[in-house]
Amino acid sequence: MRSLITLFLIFSSLWAQAQIAYLHTDKDSILVGDEIEIKLTLSGFSHTDIQEINWDTLSNLEFRNAADSTNYPIDFDFDPGNFKGDDYIYDIYEIEWSVDDQQSPQELYNTFKIRFWEMCGLVIPAPVITLTNGETIQVGSKGLIVKSPFYDKIEFEKAPSFYVERENKKFIDYLLDFWWLITLILAIIIALIIRNRWKNRKVKPTYSGPPDLPQRKIDRIPPDVTALKKLKSLKESRMWETENEKAYVSELTEIIREYIENRFEIKALEMTSSEVLDAMKGDLLNELQMEQLGNTLNVSDMIKFAKSKADASLHEKFVDDAIDMVESSKEKPAEEDE
Repeated sequence: MRSLITLFLIFSSLWAQAQIAYLHTDKDSILVGDEIEIKLTLSGFSHTDIQEINWDTLSNLEFRNAADSTNYPIDFDFDPGNFKGDDYIYDIYEIEWSVDDQQSPQELYNTFKIRFWEMCGLVIPAPVITLTNGETIQVGSKGLIVKSPFYDKIEFEKAPSFYVERENKKFIDYLLDFWWLITLILAIIIALIIRNRWKNRKVKPTYSGPPDLPQRKIDRIPPDVTALKKLKSLKESRMWETENEKAYVSELTEIIREYIENRFEIKALEMTSSEVLDAMKGDLLNELQMEQLGNTLNVSDMIKFAKSKADASLHEKFVDDAIDMVESSKEKPAEEDE
């Protein structure tokens, strides 16, 4: 009996000290342009055990499954987390691990971020880990499906091929990256101007203004009349055909948000696209209208913020969908008394 207990303790000790390395993601699929976190975890290792992390296979990431069955390099952005350098090969001096002391044995981990710009099914290759004793460890790969917002309800194998084209960053884009700093500086300048004027103000005699005049009744223009006029004018302009795609979707979504705000009393002009869609849930629009509205807002956001491009036929469909939504959801006139 004593020998069995001894063997059990030996095996328990060996299991507790087992060295394991693996990749983990909290999702199996994402939409084009969305960011996903990949966690590389090493269990049973110390900082001094790791000599090099070689993830060079990421530089030639290819489709493993696509609707048109072609293979070519995938367009993606990669943030190496706490690892320094941009060549996908990190030596002992470029590696900074986060440590989880609550696990036994302790775990070293780093969280990477990656964003894909094409619809595809792929396998994210795992890095090769070289230890200081010369041994290497090949971590298992991780599968992932990148979907298009147009076809997120369709099985991937049956979905058409989709590619999002990104524009190169311009100087104005870098300025926009620091919008918060520019806003803070402007706010400080405005506060100083107001403070200075407040100090130097002079007391002036108050003026009560003219006597109250009777208010003239002004007939309110129905929101659907204004929205339809703007949408038809926008469709006739065909702005999306003049390389002014971003200005077109900005004007289209502003007209839609303005109509929703005036028709349903929802502060749509101050909300994000997801907040607008949440607020519109219920009996305000039918299921088809909600789906069309979601596609229009989501794709417009990708064009405005992710530098995406869309086919011209989609732009014409978006404005037609908006006209249909306004026509079918406009306020019904009150019946006159006989």
